[in-house]
Amino acid sequence: MNHYILIQNARIVQTAQKRIVDADLLLKVAPDGGSATVAAIEPRIPKDSVNGTVKLLNARGNLITPCFADLSVTLREPGSMYKQSIEKTAEAARAGGYDTILSFFEPSDTFSLQEVLSYWQALPKRKDVEMAFTAYAFLKDGSLVDPDAVFAQPAVALTNRYVSSDNRAILQAAMAASALRDRTFVLYPRVASLAREGVVNRHVAPSLRVKGLSPIVEEIAVAESLMICEDVGCRLHIAGVSTAKSVKLVRDAKKAGIAVTADTAPPYFTFHDGEVFFRGKEAKLFPPLREEADRMAVIEGIADGTIDAIASHHTPHAARDYQRKTLTDAPFGGVGLETVFAASVEALLSRGYISTLRLVDLVSTAPRRILQGMGVVTDADPIAVGKTPNFNLVSLDKKFPVTEALFCSRAHNSPFMGLTLQGMPEHTFRRGIEVPLT
Repeated sequence: MNHYILIQNARIVQTAQKRIVDADLLLKVAPDGGSATVAAIEPRIPKDSVNGTVKLLNARGNLITPCFADLSVTLREPGSMYKQSIEKTAEAARAGGYDTILSFFEPSDTFSLQEVLSYWQALPKRKDVEMAFTAYAFLKDGSLVDPDAVFAQPAVALTNRYVSSDNRAILQAAMAASALRDRTFVLYPRVASLAREGVVNRHVAPSLRVKGLSPIVEEIAVAESLMICEDVGCRLHIAGVSTAKSVKLVRDAKKAGIAVTADTAPPYFTFHDGEVFFRGKEAKLFPPLREEADRMAVIEGIADGTIDAIASHHTPHAARDYQRKTLTDAPFGGVGLETVFAASVEALLSRGYISTLRLVDLVSTAPRRILQGMGVVTDADPIAVGKTPNFNLVSLDKKFPVTEALFCSRAHNSPFMGLTLQGMPEHTFRRGIEVPLT
């Protein structure tokens, strides 16, 4: 007896054809139950027309999309597991509709880079969330890591995240090493010497009586890295674009034929820097929230394709990390895996800045293209007959409050806390078989 899964009344996003079709989706379950292959995509597939047992799911007009891929997740394991373990990070990713994440690690005195990479390499391969790993390019003494040793382990890209260096020669060497090995370099644009002791955007810093971060902390780093990228011939991905000038620099670089991609995160197209007055430490991010003109420039960059992807910049901290801390000495960062899609629906799709197809490209298709430049081949068959796809069943209309209960660990440090967002995955499938969201 054959077993099937029938999803009726769906709107199926077919990214290769750049279209959304109103159709039913029929999947044939493998004999071992571990996967299911698309048997048919038709305008109407009656249950009684299927020759076998059928598990029926009514999509109620909701979207079937490819699973999402994220370009920026900070892992706290090994080390600070009280903030979020790898298991809880994977749970957060599933809840957000992700099947692939690009991971970063904050250097510590406890573990060397090689120890961290060895730990990650020894992890069993997950079926629900594929994890790709980066390695910081500079050691504490400012010297370049051994790229061959790094790439021999599970790292797929070098990055300056958490180890920003103002030594342009070392940055050039790291980007040249990436080019030599056909890997994309991941840049977090930050001039360390200009960022010292800065807390929030300089526009609001005087009113908060804290030290400000000038936009040029980001913009100089973006400009310099683009020139180095052109010089050494590497692929460059710029993470967390947040200012109008950075958007313009990336736009102009693309027009000039420089091999650059860029992402941003929902806070930078949802909030301006005045939000810090209301949210305090929950809105302390790096880069910081910017002025309204910057927010609108980021939205324009998303709409016209200058910004390729939306990433979570998921940086978990536990409540105890904020206890007895002022805005100045509280940590930077916010969790985001559970809220990226909804925040993007709320701030971009529902306001008419982008289409549904563009949204799916920003959170799924484009991140996968960027990951391919790092050598990551994701397990992502298209939603097509004969394939075993990973996909989400997504509601664009469902509203939900952002509370601590939404998050999958002790990390609740979200700038969206207390808001009501719209749009979320209701079911998620791996190789055609449904897996729990949480």
